[in-house]
Formats: sequence, C-alpha cells, structure tokens
Amino acid sequence: MDISFKTCTNDFRETLLDFIWKQWRELGVSGAASSGLPWFIDPEPLILFSLDIARYDARVFDEILDWLIKNGNWINAQRLVSLHKFDRMGDQPLLKAVAKTIRKRNKSAFRWKYIEKFQCQNSALPAPLFIIQGNSWRSGTSMDDIFLEYGFQRSPVMTRGMSLEPPMRNPRCIALMIRALLGVNVRADVVTYLSVHGEGHPSHIARALGFSQKQVQDTLLEMAQSTLVSVRKIGHRKDYRLDTERWNPFLYGKRSTPPEWVDWRSLLRGLNELWKGISKPHEKPVNKYIASSIAREAMRRARSDLSNSCIGVNIEDDQPYKAEEYLDIFIRDMRRIKDKLLS
Repeated sequence: MDISFKTCTNDFRETLLDFIWKQWRELGVSGAASSGLPWFIDPEPLILFSLDIARYDARVFDEILDWLIKNGNWINAQRLVSLHKFDRMGDQPLLKAVAKTIRKRNKSAFRWKYIEKFQCQNSALPAPLFIIQGNSWRSGTSMDDIFLEYGFQRSPVMTRGMSLEPPMRNPRCIALMIRALLGVNVRADVVTYLSVHGEGHPSHIARALGFSQKQVQDTLLEMAQSTLVSVRKIGHRKDYRLDTERWNPFLYGKRSTPPEWVDWRSLLRGLNELWKGISKPHEKPVNKYIASSIAREAMRRARSDLSNSCIGVNIEDDQPYKAEEYLDIFIRDMRRIKDKLLS
C-alpha cells in the first residue's frame, strides 16, 4: 500500500474519533477536554455518524451509549430515522441494537421504540462490532444478547453511568435546551435554526433539519402570529426571522456568545462519504497512481457536502491534476479538514 495514503487514512480515522469524542464531551459525556469549536451541536446527525465511527474505539462507543441511555429522552427518534433514510448514514441493525439497549435501561426513553420498527434483515452470521487497527475484534467469550440479536458480537454492555445531563446553559447545546423548553418536536428545532442561523425560508429550513416542508411551513405560520417572529418578503419569497435582540439574552444569557451555524447534515454526510471512500477501497492502493484514483473519487463524492457545510474549508478542484499528481493535493486538503474539525 502507498505509505502516504495509508498514513493519511489512519490520521483521518483518528481525527474523526477525536472530533466526535469532543462533541459528545460538550453534551455531557465523561472524559477528556471538550471541543473549542463555536458551532451549535445537532444531535441526530451526530448520533448516526458517531455510532459508525466509534466502532473503531470501543471506549468511545460505550461512553456515547452511556450518554444515550441517560439522556435518550432528548433525542427525536423519528427525525433520526428520517435522516438515516435520506442521508444514508448509520447501520440499520446497529441502530436497532442501540435503541433496544436504551429502552431496556431507560424506561423514559420511549421514543426509541420507533427505531425498533425498522424492517431489516439481520445477519445470519454475527460479526464483531468493533474494528481495532483495521481488524475485527471482540473481547471475552460471553456476548451481549441484544447486540447479538442484531448480528453483532461484543461483550455484555457494562456502562459506567458517568455521563451527565446536557449542560443546557452551554450555547453549543442550544438544540437540547430549546427541546427542554418546547418539547422534542419540529417547533423546537425550527426555533433552534432561527436562533442560530438568524433567518430562513421554509424550504431551506426543512432541508437543513430533515423535516417536510409542510411541517416547517405550518410551524412558521403559527410562530409568525406571535410578536417574536417576523416575516420579510422578497418578491414572492417569505423569510422568517427570530427577534434575536429579545431572544438571545433569554437563550444564552447576557455574557454568553451565541453559537455559530453549521449544516451538520452536510458536514457529516461529506465526512462519511470521504471516510467510506478511502477506508474501504475495492482495490488496494498498492501504488501512488491507484491511491490517487481512490482519493479523487472519495473527494468528488464528498466535496459538495463539505463545501455546503459552512465550516469554511476550501477543497481544491481535482481536474487540473492528472493521475498520481492529485494525491499530494488530496493530502493537503485532508490537513485543512482536520484543522477545521479540531481547531
């Protein structure tokens, strides 16, 4: 295998693990230092992405599971299913195993029953859940019954119970704080969008959040009857805006800085495509030419979403670079992505 490509792939895996770990630390997972990023956190796309990436680190996976067991009632399971369907992120049997584990251990997390209704065919031959240093791995001889039911071999789940409740006053946790105020529903997420993004058109908001345009439109029409949401007409277009001068002190406090908007769906779709493209190539990159071809295809699949994510990363066009020339450009772009994720 081309050494530079292998090093880049391994480094990207560790970057993604570090990235998701720091986001969950912000939400209340017990562990090392949290992220210094200014972005608000969108929990559902983060869950879908994290459960797949955390298979490369059993400790990270179980700490996320620990948090979900304790705080799963704040998660919109129907939205989780919708994003799984449209964004093609998350392994369906794994989601069902996680959902059943959460419901078994937290009776108040009743919404997760919705995920168990997934119609999927379980693997006839269970495979190890965790992948350590590129190899399938499981510990111990006894298996967790729930995960085994859905085709995954792992030792019985024994979480530490160290996760905290979400720090609602942390501006990055604004989505969960508003759900605590308004309920786990479309309205809460629309308010989150408007409070962080500033304003939006119903179709743009629906696309960013993963709800139907009618759901969002009806919600905005109701909210516009209050004195806190205004409508700005541009031709036939109507943009809705939250009165941030009145809302921000209430939501964030007078001394807190509001979080920045990031399109988490686009960001994590892009990272997911990029990771799948370079970690599971159909042809081993035995030389720089093949490695460059694999890298080019992966970045082409990810480029649009990464560019639309609003994280401010510039991905270079691959077309001017022929054959193996592109590999060095790809590695440079991967460093830029790493810098944005871990800044």
